[in-house]
Amino acid sequence: MNISTNSRPVAVHDNPPGLRESAACGRGHGWWTPLLLGTAAVFLGSPARGSQVATPDASVEIAVDPDRKGDAVPAHFLGMNLSYFNDTAEIWRTGGIAESLRYAGIRALRYPGGQETSFFHWRSPGVNGYEDLWDDPKVWGSAVGRGRFQATWVPPQDWAGNKRFMDFDRYMACCQALGAEPVVGLNLSSGRKHHRREDGLAEALDWLRYCKQRGYQVTYWYLDNEPWNVEANITMSDQDYIEEILDYGRAIKKEFPQVRLIVNPLSSAQIGDWTRLENFVRATGDVVDFVDVHYYWEWGRSSRARWEARTPMESSDQWKPAAQVMTYRDEIARVRDACARAGHPGIGVTVLEWNIGPGKDSWQFPPALSALIQAEMLMQFIEARVEIACLWPLVWRSNPAVWPGAARFPSIVTGGPPFSRTPSCNMFRMVSSLAGCNRVSAVASRTDVPALAFLPPNGRQLRLLVLNKSPVARRVVLRAPESGEIPIVLIGTISLATEKAPSRTGADGSGPAGQVVPPMSFSLIAAELAEIRPAGGANR
Repeated sequence: MNISTNSRPVAVHDNPPGLRESAACGRGHGWWTPLLLGTAAVFLGSPARGSQVATPDASVEIAVDPDRKGDAVPAHFLGMNLSYFNDTAEIWRTGGIAESLRYAGIRALRYPGGQETSFFHWRSPGVNGYEDLWDDPKVWGSAVGRGRFQATWVPPQDWAGNKRFMDFDRYMACCQALGAEPVVGLNLSSGRKHHRREDGLAEALDWLRYCKQRGYQVTYWYLDNEPWNVEANITMSDQDYIEEILDYGRAIKKEFPQVRLIVNPLSSAQIGDWTRLENFVRATGDVVDFVDVHYYWEWGRSSRARWEARTPMESSDQWKPAAQVMTYRDEIARVRDACARAGHPGIGVTVLEWNIGPGKDSWQFPPALSALIQAEMLMQFIEARVEIACLWPLVWRSNPAVWPGAARFPSIVTGGPPFSRTPSCNMFRMVSSLAGCNRVSAVASRTDVPALAFLPPNGRQLRLLVLNKSPVARRVVLRAPESGEIPIVLIGTISLATEKAPSRTGADGSGPAGQVVPPMSFSLIAAELAEIRPAGGANR
Protein backbone atom coordinates (compact mmCIF):
# COMPACT_ATOMS: atom_id res chain seq x y z
CA MET A 1 0.00 0.00 0.00
CA ASN A 2 1.32 3.39 -0.98
CA ILE A 3 -0.07 6.53 0.55
CA SER A 4 0.53 9.88 -1.08
CA THR A 5 1.14 13.12 0.77
CA ASN A 6 -2.57 13.91 0.62
CA SER A 7 -3.13 10.76 2.68
CA ARG A 8 -5.26 8.90 0.14
CA PRO A 9 -4.06 5.36 -0.72
CA VAL A 10 -3.15 5.07 -4.36
CA ALA A 11 -2.06 1.44 -4.55
CA VAL A 12 -2.76 -1.72 -2.62
CA HIS A 13 -0.68 -4.85 -3.12
CA ASP A 14 -2.54 -8.15 -3.37
CA ASN A 15 -0.28 -10.46 -1.41
CA PRO A 16 2.18 -8.56 0.78
CA PRO A 17 4.02 -10.39 3.55
CA GLY A 18 3.82 -9.85 7.29
CA LEU A 19 0.46 -10.20 8.99
CA ARG A 20 -1.17 -13.62 8.94
CA GLU A 21 -4.87 -13.91 8.36
CA SER A 22 -6.74 -15.91 10.97
CA ALA A 23 -10.20 -17.35 10.49
CA ALA A 24 -11.28 -15.91 13.82
CA CYS A 25 -9.28 -12.73 14.13
CA GLY A 26 -9.31 -9.55 12.11
CA ARG A 27 -10.96 -11.16 9.16
CA GLY A 28 -14.68 -10.65 8.74
CA HIS A 29 -14.58 -9.36 5.16
CA GLY A 30 -11.34 -11.17 4.27
CA TRP A 31 -10.08 -7.82 2.97
CA TRP A 32 -7.58 -6.50 5.47
CA THR A 33 -4.54 -8.53 4.53
CA PRO A 34 -3.47 -5.89 1.95
CA LEU A 35 -2.80 -3.57 4.89
CA LEU A 36 0.64 -5.05 5.21
CA LEU A 37 3.64 -2.97 4.37
CA GLY A 38 6.42 -5.43 5.15
CA THR A 39 9.05 -3.49 7.07
CA ALA A 40 8.12 -0.16 5.52
CA ALA A 41 6.35 2.49 7.55
CA VAL A 42 3.81 4.97 6.32
CA PHE A 43 3.98 8.52 7.65
CA LEU A 44 1.31 11.11 7.28
CA GLY A 45 1.28 14.79 8.14
CA SER A 46 3.86 17.51 8.66
CA PRO A 47 7.55 16.92 9.43
CA ALA A 48 8.50 16.39 13.06
CA ARG A 49 11.42 18.12 14.67
CA GLY A 50 14.57 16.32 15.66
CA SER A 51 16.26 13.14 14.56
CA GLN A 52 14.42 9.98 13.58
CA VAL A 53 17.28 7.76 14.72
CA ALA A 54 16.73 5.89 17.97
CA THR A 55 19.78 5.50 20.17
CA PRO A 56 20.12 2.58 22.61
CA ASP A 57 18.87 4.73 25.50
CA ALA A 58 15.85 5.83 23.43
CA SER A 59 14.15 2.45 23.42
CA VAL A 60 11.02 1.07 24.99
CA GLU A 61 10.78 -2.48 26.23
CA ILE A 62 7.40 -4.18 26.03
CA ALA A 63 7.00 -7.29 28.15
CA VAL A 64 4.27 -9.58 26.86
CA ASP A 65 2.85 -12.76 28.33
CA PRO A 66 0.79 -14.63 25.71
CA ASP A 67 -0.42 -17.07 28.36
CA ARG A 68 -2.24 -14.29 30.24
CA LYS A 69 -5.23 -13.83 27.98
CA GLY A 70 -8.11 -11.44 28.37
CA ASP A 71 -11.36 -10.94 26.49
CA ALA A 72 -11.54 -10.94 22.72
CA VAL A 73 -12.11 -7.70 20.84
CA PRO A 74 -15.72 -7.93 19.58
CA ALA A 75 -15.98 -8.49 15.85
CA HIS A 76 -18.27 -5.43 15.64
CA PHE A 77 -16.22 -3.20 17.96
CA LEU A 78 -15.27 -0.64 15.29
CA GLY A 79 -18.37 1.31 14.33
CA MET A 80 -19.41 4.43 12.48
CA ASN A 81 -22.33 6.83 12.85
CA LEU A 82 -24.40 7.37 9.78
CA SER A 83 -26.79 10.31 9.46
CA TYR A 84 -29.78 9.48 7.31
CA PHE A 85 -30.15 13.02 5.91
CA ASN A 86 -26.41 13.66 5.45
CA ASP A 87 -25.51 10.31 3.88
CA THR A 88 -27.42 10.90 0.68
CA ALA A 89 -27.64 8.48 -2.22
CA GLU A 90 -25.53 10.88 -4.27
CA ILE A 91 -22.45 10.87 -2.03
CA TRP A 92 -22.61 7.09 -1.62
CA ARG A 93 -22.72 6.75 -5.39
CA THR A 94 -20.02 9.32 -6.26
CA GLY A 95 -17.87 9.58 -3.12
CA GLY A 96 -16.69 6.00 -2.75
CA ILE A 97 -18.18 5.91 0.77
CA ALA A 98 -18.82 2.16 0.87
CA GLU A 99 -15.29 1.45 -0.32
CA SER A 100 -13.81 3.71 2.37
CA LEU A 101 -15.90 2.04 5.09
CA ARG A 102 -14.75 -1.36 3.88
CA TYR A 103 -11.14 -0.23 3.69
CA ALA A 104 -11.28 1.14 7.24
CA GLY A 105 -12.68 -2.13 8.58
CA ILE A 106 -15.90 -0.65 9.93
CA ARG A 107 -17.97 -3.50 11.37
CA ALA A 108 -20.96 -1.66 12.87
CA LEU A 109 -23.16 1.10 11.42
CA ARG A 110 -25.42 3.25 13.60
CA TYR A 111 -28.70 4.54 12.13
CA PRO A 112 -30.50 6.92 11.78
CA GLY A 113 -27.76 8.86 13.57
CA GLY A 114 -27.37 10.85 16.77
CA GLN A 115 -29.74 13.62 17.77
CA GLU A 116 -31.79 13.08 14.61
CA THR A 117 -33.00 9.82 16.21
CA SER A 118 -35.18 11.84 18.61
CA PHE A 119 -37.13 13.28 15.64
CA PHE A 120 -37.08 10.32 13.23
CA HIS A 121 -40.06 8.31 12.03
CA TRP A 122 -38.75 5.33 10.14
CA ARG A 123 -41.53 5.10 7.55
CA SER A 124 -40.98 8.77 6.62
CA PRO A 125 -37.22 9.01 5.91
CA GLY A 126 -37.67 11.93 3.50
CA VAL A 127 -38.21 14.40 6.35
CA ASN A 128 -35.37 16.81 7.10
CA GLY A 129 -33.06 15.92 9.96
CA TYR A 130 -34.03 17.47 13.34
CA GLU A 131 -37.62 17.93 12.22
CA ASP A 132 -40.50 15.94 13.73
CA LEU A 133 -43.34 14.88 11.44
CA TRP A 134 -45.62 14.85 14.48
CA ASP A 135 -45.06 18.56 15.12
CA ASP A 136 -47.61 21.13 13.99
CA PRO A 137 -47.24 21.49 10.20
CA LYS A 138 -47.06 25.25 10.74
CA VAL A 139 -43.46 24.80 12.01
CA TRP A 140 -42.35 22.33 9.34
CA GLY A 141 -39.37 23.36 7.24
CA SER A 142 -37.23 24.82 10.01
CA ALA A 143 -35.41 22.84 12.68
CA VAL A 144 -36.16 24.20 16.14
CA GLY A 145 -33.35 26.49 17.27
CA ARG A 146 -31.36 25.90 14.08
CA GLY A 147 -33.46 27.00 11.14
CA ARG A 148 -32.70 25.51 7.73
CA PHE A 149 -29.22 24.42 8.72
CA GLN A 150 -29.12 21.24 6.65
CA ALA A 151 -27.03 21.41 3.51
CA THR A 152 -29.47 18.79 2.21
CA TRP A 153 -32.63 20.72 3.19
CA VAL A 154 -35.82 19.68 1.40
CA PRO A 155 -39.10 21.69 1.36
CA PRO A 156 -41.86 20.02 3.43
CA GLN A 157 -44.07 19.58 0.37
CA ASP A 158 -41.36 17.30 -1.09
CA TRP A 159 -40.80 15.12 1.97
CA ALA A 160 -43.11 12.31 0.90
CA GLY A 161 -41.35 11.84 -2.43
CA ASN A 162 -37.81 12.58 -1.24
CA LYS A 163 -35.54 9.64 -2.11
CA ARG A 164 -32.22 11.40 -1.50
CA PHE A 165 -32.01 10.48 2.17
CA MET A 166 -31.07 7.03 3.44
CA ASP A 167 -34.14 4.91 4.15
CA PHE A 168 -33.99 1.79 6.29
CA ASP A 169 -33.86 -0.71 3.44
CA ARG A 170 -30.91 1.09 1.85
CA TYR A 171 -29.21 1.20 5.26
CA MET A 172 -29.66 -2.55 5.69
CA ALA A 173 -28.34 -3.14 2.19
CA CYS A 174 -25.20 -1.20 3.17
CA CYS A 175 -24.80 -3.26 6.35
CA GLN A 176 -25.18 -6.50 4.44
CA ALA A 177 -22.75 -5.46 1.71
CA LEU A 178 -20.12 -4.50 4.31
CA GLY A 179 -20.79 -7.36 6.73
CA ALA A 180 -21.50 -4.70 9.37
CA GLU A 181 -23.61 -5.06 12.50
CA PRO A 182 -26.74 -2.87 12.39
CA VAL A 183 -27.23 -0.59 15.42
CA VAL A 184 -30.64 1.05 15.16
CA GLY A 185 -32.23 3.85 17.19
CA LEU A 186 -35.85 4.12 18.32
CA ASN A 187 -37.52 7.50 18.76
CA LEU A 188 -38.98 7.71 22.28
CA SER A 189 -39.09 11.50 22.27
CA SER A 190 -41.95 12.18 19.86
CA GLY A 191 -44.38 10.05 21.84
CA ARG A 192 -43.39 11.76 25.08
CA LYS A 193 -43.51 15.24 23.61
CA HIS A 194 -46.89 14.83 21.94
CA HIS A 195 -48.50 12.60 24.60
CA ARG A 196 -48.64 9.78 22.05
CA ARG A 197 -46.68 7.04 23.76
CA GLU A 198 -48.97 4.29 22.44
CA ASP A 199 -48.42 5.53 18.90
CA GLY A 200 -44.68 5.74 19.47
CA LEU A 201 -44.53 2.22 20.87
CA ALA A 202 -46.65 0.90 18.00
CA GLU A 203 -44.24 2.57 15.55
CA ALA A 204 -41.27 0.92 17.27
CA LEU A 205 -42.84 -2.56 17.34
CA ASP A 206 -43.88 -2.13 13.70
CA TRP A 207 -40.22 -1.52 12.85
CA LEU A 208 -39.03 -4.66 14.65
CA ARG A 209 -41.77 -6.72 12.99
CA TYR A 210 -40.74 -5.33 9.63
CA CYS A 211 -37.19 -6.54 10.28
CA LYS A 212 -38.51 -10.00 11.11
CA GLN A 213 -40.65 -10.11 7.97
CA ARG A 214 -37.73 -9.03 5.75
CA GLY A 215 -35.25 -11.37 7.41
CA TYR A 216 -33.12 -8.48 8.71
CA GLN A 217 -31.00 -9.54 11.66
CA VAL A 218 -30.96 -6.48 13.93
CA THR A 219 -29.82 -7.29 17.45
CA TYR A 220 -28.79 -3.89 18.85
CA TRP A 221 -31.46 -1.20 19.38
CA TYR A 222 -30.77 2.03 21.23
CA LEU A 223 -33.64 3.72 23.04
CA ASP A 224 -33.37 7.29 21.77
CA ASN A 225 -30.14 9.28 21.65
CA GLU A 226 -29.41 11.78 24.44
CA PRO A 227 -32.72 12.41 26.22
CA TRP A 228 -30.92 14.54 28.85
CA ASN A 229 -29.66 16.96 26.19
CA VAL A 230 -31.23 20.44 26.19
CA GLU A 231 -31.12 20.35 22.38
CA ALA A 232 -33.09 17.09 22.13
CA ASN A 233 -36.60 16.97 20.70
CA ILE A 234 -37.75 16.92 24.32
CA THR A 235 -35.44 17.01 27.34
CA MET A 236 -36.33 14.23 29.76
CA SER A 237 -35.67 13.92 33.46
CA ASP A 238 -34.27 10.64 34.77
CA GLN A 239 -37.78 9.58 35.80
CA ASP A 240 -39.22 10.52 32.39
CA TYR A 241 -36.63 8.39 30.62
CA ILE A 242 -37.08 5.51 33.06
CA GLU A 243 -40.82 5.45 32.34
CA GLU A 244 -40.24 5.38 28.59
CA ILE A 245 -37.56 2.68 28.84
CA LEU A 246 -39.78 0.42 30.92
CA ASP A 247 -42.81 0.77 28.63
CA TYR A 248 -40.85 0.29 25.42
CA GLY A 249 -38.41 -2.23 26.87
CA ARG A 250 -41.00 -4.56 28.35
CA ALA A 251 -43.09 -4.60 25.18
CA ILE A 252 -40.07 -5.16 22.95
CA LYS A 253 -38.53 -7.88 25.10
CA LYS A 254 -41.87 -9.70 25.37
CA GLU A 255 -42.14 -10.06 21.61
CA PHE A 256 -38.43 -9.97 20.69
CA PRO A 257 -36.50 -11.42 23.66
CA GLN A 258 -33.32 -11.85 21.62
CA VAL A 259 -32.70 -8.14 21.01
CA ARG A 260 -30.21 -6.12 23.04
CA LEU A 261 -31.38 -2.72 24.29
CA ILE A 262 -29.04 0.24 24.82
CA VAL A 263 -29.77 3.32 26.95
CA ASN A 264 -27.95 6.63 27.38
CA PRO A 265 -28.97 7.94 30.82
CA LEU A 266 -26.30 10.56 31.50
CA SER A 267 -23.86 12.82 29.67
CA SER A 268 -20.13 12.24 29.99
CA ALA A 269 -20.05 15.22 32.37
CA GLN A 270 -22.76 13.66 34.56
CA ILE A 271 -21.68 10.03 34.44
CA GLY A 272 -19.53 10.50 37.54
CA ASP A 273 -22.67 10.88 39.66
CA TRP A 274 -22.42 7.20 40.55
CA THR A 275 -25.40 7.15 42.90
CA ARG A 276 -27.62 8.63 40.20
CA LEU A 277 -26.40 6.08 37.66
CA GLU A 278 -26.83 3.24 40.13
CA ASN A 279 -30.43 4.27 40.86
CA PHE A 280 -31.16 4.51 37.14
CA VAL A 281 -29.83 1.03 36.44
CA ARG A 282 -31.65 -0.42 39.45
CA ALA A 283 -34.92 0.90 37.99
CA THR A 284 -34.35 -0.21 34.37
CA GLY A 285 -31.85 -3.07 34.51
CA ASP A 286 -34.42 -5.82 33.90
CA VAL A 287 -34.87 -4.65 30.30
CA VAL A 288 -31.52 -2.95 29.59
CA ASP A 289 -28.47 -4.73 28.18
CA PHE A 290 -26.01 -1.86 27.69
CA VAL A 291 -25.33 1.57 29.16
CA ASP A 292 -24.13 3.96 26.49
CA VAL A 293 -21.75 6.85 27.16
CA HIS A 294 -20.85 9.51 24.57
CA TYR A 295 -17.31 10.87 24.70
CA TYR A 296 -16.01 14.01 22.99
CA TRP A 297 -12.53 14.59 24.30
CA GLU A 298 -11.99 18.10 25.68
CA TRP A 299 -15.04 19.61 24.01
CA GLY A 300 -14.57 23.37 23.91
CA ARG A 301 -10.84 23.34 24.66
CA SER A 302 -9.18 20.50 22.72
CA SER A 303 -5.58 21.22 21.80
CA ARG A 304 -2.37 19.40 21.00
CA ALA A 305 -0.81 20.70 24.22
CA ARG A 306 -3.61 19.20 26.32
CA TRP A 307 -3.22 15.84 24.60
CA GLU A 308 0.54 15.74 25.03
CA ALA A 309 0.29 16.79 28.70
CA ARG A 310 -1.66 13.69 29.81
CA THR A 311 -0.68 10.06 29.25
CA PRO A 312 -2.94 8.24 29.49
CA MET A 313 -5.45 10.77 28.22
CA GLU A 314 -8.48 11.55 30.37
CA SER A 315 -12.23 11.90 29.83
CA SER A 316 -12.23 15.65 30.29
CA ASP A 317 -14.33 18.37 28.69
CA GLN A 318 -15.43 21.93 29.43
CA TRP A 319 -18.43 20.81 31.51
CA LYS A 320 -16.98 17.99 33.57
CA PRO A 321 -16.10 18.68 37.23
CA ALA A 322 -12.34 18.40 37.72
CA ALA A 323 -12.82 16.03 40.65
CA GLN A 324 -14.52 13.51 38.35
CA VAL A 325 -11.89 13.51 35.60
CA MET A 326 -10.14 10.17 35.09
CA THR A 327 -9.06 7.97 32.21
CA TYR A 328 -11.72 6.57 29.89
CA ARG A 329 -10.62 3.10 30.94
CA ASP A 330 -11.18 3.80 34.64
CA GLU A 331 -14.45 5.65 34.11
CA ILE A 332 -15.96 2.84 32.08
CA ALA A 333 -14.85 0.38 34.77
CA ARG A 334 -16.76 2.46 37.31
CA VAL A 335 -19.84 2.40 35.09
CA ARG A 336 -19.66 -1.39 35.26
CA ASP A 337 -19.21 -1.23 39.03
CA ALA A 338 -22.31 0.95 39.38
CA CYS A 339 -24.32 -1.55 37.32
CA ALA A 340 -23.09 -4.37 39.56
CA ARG A 341 -24.03 -2.48 42.72
CA ALA A 342 -27.48 -1.95 41.23
CA GLY A 343 -27.85 -5.72 40.92
CA HIS A 344 -27.11 -6.00 37.19
CA PRO A 345 -23.45 -7.03 36.76
CA GLY A 346 -24.13 -8.36 33.26
CA ILE A 347 -24.92 -4.96 31.74
CA GLY A 348 -22.25 -3.97 29.25
CA VAL A 349 -21.01 -0.64 27.94
CA THR A 350 -21.18 0.92 24.48
CA VAL A 351 -19.78 4.21 23.21
CA LEU A 352 -22.11 4.99 20.33
CA GLU A 353 -20.69 8.48 19.84
CA TRP A 354 -17.09 9.56 20.31
CA ASN A 355 -14.53 11.86 18.76
CA ILE A 356 -12.28 14.81 19.48
CA GLY A 357 -14.42 17.61 20.84
CA PRO A 358 -14.34 20.84 18.83
CA GLY A 359 -12.17 23.66 20.18
CA LYS A 360 -10.59 26.81 18.85
CA ASP A 361 -7.35 24.91 18.09
CA SER A 362 -8.83 21.64 16.85
CA TRP A 363 -9.96 23.22 13.59
CA GLN A 364 -6.30 23.52 12.63
CA PHE A 365 -5.19 20.04 13.73
CA PRO A 366 -3.14 18.22 11.10
CA PRO A 367 -5.20 15.17 10.07
CA ALA A 368 -2.47 12.87 11.38
CA LEU A 369 -2.70 14.45 14.85
CA SER A 370 -6.45 13.82 14.89
CA ALA A 371 -5.78 10.17 14.02
CA LEU A 372 -3.29 9.82 16.91
CA ILE A 373 -5.71 11.29 19.45
CA GLN A 374 -8.49 9.06 18.18
CA ALA A 375 -6.15 6.06 18.35
CA GLU A 376 -5.48 6.64 22.04
CA MET A 377 -9.20 6.84 22.73
CA LEU A 378 -9.77 3.56 20.90
CA MET A 379 -6.96 1.87 22.83
CA GLN A 380 -8.65 2.79 26.10
CA PHE A 381 -12.04 1.62 24.84
CA ILE A 382 -10.48 -1.75 23.99
CA GLU A 383 -8.93 -1.94 27.45
CA ALA A 384 -12.32 -1.13 28.98
CA ARG A 385 -14.04 -3.93 27.01
CA VAL A 386 -16.44 -1.63 25.20
CA GLU A 387 -18.85 -3.66 23.05
CA ILE A 388 -19.25 -1.16 20.18
CA ALA A 389 -17.54 2.20 19.62
CA CYS A 390 -19.06 4.30 16.82
CA LEU A 391 -17.15 7.35 15.64
CA TRP A 392 -19.32 10.43 15.11
CA PRO A 393 -19.84 11.20 12.26
CA LEU A 394 -19.09 9.66 8.89
CA VAL A 395 -20.08 12.89 7.13
CA TRP A 396 -21.73 16.02 8.60
CA ARG A 397 -22.85 18.74 6.21
CA SER A 398 -24.52 21.91 7.44
CA ASN A 399 -25.07 25.34 5.94
CA PRO A 400 -22.53 27.68 7.62
CA ALA A 401 -24.58 30.71 6.59
CA VAL A 402 -27.44 29.42 8.75
CA TRP A 403 -25.56 27.62 11.53
CA PRO A 404 -22.05 29.11 11.70
CA GLY A 405 -21.34 27.43 15.04
CA ALA A 406 -21.91 23.91 13.73
CA ALA A 407 -19.10 21.74 14.99
CA ARG A 408 -16.80 19.91 12.60
CA PHE A 409 -15.32 16.56 13.54
CA PRO A 410 -12.46 14.54 11.99
CA SER A 411 -13.62 11.37 10.27
CA ILE A 412 -12.27 8.63 8.02
CA VAL A 413 -13.09 10.77 4.98
CA THR A 414 -13.04 14.50 4.38
CA GLY A 415 -16.25 16.40 5.00
CA GLY A 416 -16.89 17.27 1.36
CA PRO A 417 -16.16 16.12 -2.18
CA PRO A 418 -14.20 14.14 -3.18
CA PHE A 419 -14.52 12.57 0.32
CA SER A 420 -10.86 11.56 0.35
CA ARG A 421 -9.63 9.08 2.94
CA THR A 422 -7.86 10.62 5.89
CA PRO A 423 -5.12 9.32 8.21
CA SER A 424 -7.95 8.30 10.55
CA CYS A 425 -9.08 5.86 7.88
CA ASN A 426 -5.68 4.18 7.93
CA MET A 427 -5.65 4.16 11.74
CA PHE A 428 -9.02 2.40 11.78
CA ARG A 429 -7.69 -0.11 9.26
CA MET A 430 -4.85 -1.03 11.59
CA VAL A 431 -7.15 -1.43 14.59
CA SER A 432 -9.64 -3.47 12.57
CA SER A 433 -7.07 -6.25 12.15
CA LEU A 434 -7.59 -7.06 15.85
CA ALA A 435 -11.28 -7.97 15.63
CA GLY A 436 -11.79 -11.32 17.34
CA CYS A 437 -8.28 -11.38 18.80
CA ASN A 438 -7.75 -11.90 22.52
CA ARG A 439 -5.92 -9.26 24.49
CA VAL A 440 -2.83 -10.58 26.23
CA SER A 441 -0.74 -9.01 28.96
CA ALA A 442 1.57 -6.23 27.76
CA VAL A 443 3.54 -3.83 29.95
CA ALA A 444 5.64 -1.04 28.44
CA SER A 445 8.69 0.33 30.23
CA ARG A 446 7.65 3.91 29.46
CA THR A 447 4.35 5.57 30.39
CA ASP A 448 4.50 7.80 27.30
CA VAL A 449 4.57 4.75 25.01
CA PRO A 450 1.38 2.81 25.86
CA ALA A 451 0.99 -0.55 24.15
CA LEU A 452 -1.63 -3.27 23.80
CA ALA A 453 -0.96 -6.83 22.65
CA PHE A 454 -3.31 -9.32 21.01
CA LEU A 455 -3.27 -12.96 19.94
CA PRO A 456 -5.53 -14.68 17.42
CA PRO A 457 -7.35 -17.66 18.97
CA ASN A 458 -6.08 -19.99 16.24
CA GLY A 459 -2.66 -18.50 15.57
CA ARG A 460 0.68 -17.68 17.15
CA GLN A 461 1.31 -14.30 15.61
CA LEU A 462 1.34 -11.59 18.25
CA ARG A 463 0.00 -8.19 17.23
CA LEU A 464 0.65 -4.94 19.05
CA LEU A 465 -0.69 -1.41 18.98
CA VAL A 466 1.99 1.04 20.08
CA LEU A 467 1.40 4.76 20.63
CA ASN A 468 4.60 6.77 20.92
CA LYS A 469 3.64 10.07 22.56
CA SER A 470 7.24 10.97 23.27
CA PRO A 471 9.11 13.59 21.19
CA VAL A 472 11.84 11.12 20.17
CA ALA A 473 11.93 7.96 18.11
CA ARG A 474 11.81 4.76 20.14
CA ARG A 475 13.25 1.37 19.32
CA VAL A 476 10.71 -1.25 20.33
CA VAL A 477 12.17 -4.21 22.20
CA LEU A 478 9.68 -7.02 22.66
CA ARG A 479 10.22 -9.71 25.28
CA ALA A 480 8.28 -12.63 26.73
CA PRO A 481 8.76 -14.53 30.02
CA GLU A 482 11.98 -16.55 30.16
CA SER A 483 12.86 -15.49 26.66
CA GLY A 484 15.13 -13.14 24.86
CA GLU A 485 14.09 -10.53 22.39
CA ILE A 486 11.33 -11.36 19.94
CA PRO A 487 11.86 -10.23 16.32
CA ILE A 488 9.13 -7.87 15.19
CA VAL A 489 7.84 -6.42 11.95
CA LEU A 490 6.51 -2.88 11.76
CA ILE A 491 3.36 -3.27 9.68
CA GLY A 492 2.21 0.34 9.48
CA THR A 493 2.60 3.71 11.17
CA ILE A 494 0.73 6.99 11.25
CA SER A 495 2.96 9.81 12.42
CA LEU A 496 3.56 13.52 12.39
CA ALA A 497 6.84 12.65 10.69
CA THR A 498 7.31 12.10 6.97
CA GLU A 499 10.53 10.11 6.79
CA LYS A 500 10.90 6.36 6.85
CA ALA A 501 11.82 5.00 10.27
CA PRO A 502 15.17 3.14 10.26
CA SER A 503 15.60 -0.19 11.99
CA ARG A 504 18.56 -1.45 13.97
CA THR A 505 20.37 -4.63 12.97
CA GLY A 506 21.32 -7.41 15.33
CA ALA A 507 24.78 -7.60 16.86
CA ASP A 508 25.87 -10.09 14.22
CA GLY A 509 24.42 -8.01 11.41
CA SER A 510 21.93 -10.74 10.56
CA GLY A 511 18.89 -8.50 10.34
CA PRO A 512 16.52 -6.35 12.34
CA ALA A 513 16.47 -7.00 16.06
CA GLY A 514 13.66 -4.50 16.44
CA GLN A 515 11.92 -1.62 14.80
CA VAL A 516 11.95 2.06 15.48
CA VAL A 517 8.68 3.91 15.91
CA PRO A 518 8.93 7.64 15.17
CA PRO A 519 8.02 10.38 17.61
CA MET A 520 4.32 11.10 17.96
CA SER A 521 3.18 8.00 16.11
CA PHE A 522 0.74 5.11 16.21
CA SER A 523 1.92 1.75 14.94
CA LEU A 524 0.78 -1.79 14.28
CA ILE A 525 3.48 -4.37 14.96
CA ALA A 526 3.53 -8.14 14.41
CA ALA A 527 5.74 -10.87 15.91
CA GLU A 528 5.95 -14.61 15.40
CA LEU A 529 6.02 -16.20 18.84
CA ALA A 530 7.65 -19.31 17.39
CA GLU A 531 10.70 -17.19 16.65
CA ILE A 532 11.40 -16.18 20.24
CA ARG A 533 15.15 -15.89 20.64
CA PRO A 534 16.49 -17.79 23.65
CA ALA A 535 17.90 -15.62 26.40
CA GLY A 536 21.64 -15.18 25.84
CA GLY A 537 21.38 -15.87 22.10
CA ALA A 538 23.53 -14.14 19.52
CA ASN A 539 20.81 -11.75 18.43
CA ARG A 540 19.88 -10.34 21.80
